[in-house]
Amino acid sequence: MFETIGIITVAVIAYLVIRGFARSSAVNVSSVERNLETGHEARTIATEEYGVPLTYYNHSVVNHMDRVKKCALEMQELSLQHRNYTWPRLLASAVQFAFQNDCELHRKGNPRSVQRFRDLAITEDVIAATLAQREQA
Repeated sequence: MFETIGIITVAVIAYLVIRGFARSSAVNVSSVERNLETGHEARTIATEEYGVPLTYYNHSVVNHMDRVKKCALEMQELSLQHRNYTWPRLLASAVQFAFQNDCELHRKGNPRSVQRFRDLAITEDVIAATLAQREQA
């Protein structure tokens, strides 16, 4: 009798554990898919609409994603223009803002920006076009 109760108890516990792992895996998969979609959309907006070089976008996201997210949240909170932006557009705007500021620092001869642009193979033409676009806005 006690063996039967023990076997049933172990089976129920094993079932609940397996079900819990399966559920968390399904949540993680959908979360990963959503993050990939967001990243793809943000990259498309930044590079195609805003003119941020792909190398700079990748550098920003890989090396400074926490700062990009923080900047996007601050833009949403402080700027009426950005308040209704989607999350991918906010991320793209934050990268664009950083790129424009980096271009300005490069123009002023900041050694870090000069080296970063050299490493990322961003040309003077791209920098000049970005600064001209910023001045027109």
